[in-house]
Amino acid sequence: IRIVRLVRSIKMHHRLNQAVEGVKSEGLRTTLNILQLALCILVFNHFFACGWYFVGPWYDSEQNWVVNSLGNTPMYYQYATSLHWSLTQFTP
Repeated sequence: IRIVRLVRSIKMHHRLNQAVEGVKSEGLRTTLNILQLALCILVFNHFFACGWYFVGPWYDSEQNWVVNSLGNTPMYYQYATSLHWSLTQFTP
């Protein structure tokens, strides 16, 4: 099922590129390209954040970054912290 999602995202990327090429205004085309790149960076950072959070509690010990830094915080805060780390590490 993940492969189907990947194929769908590739098709969506292709359709977005076609839509951007159809825009006649150079300023709007540039804005759309910047938004597309920002979305791409955000999606990649989402995957890095999920991977970083997954690796944190991998071991059963109490010496991991999730337990030490986040404790009993809500799940959205843990995700936001992982996304923040990812954005600071992998954003140009």
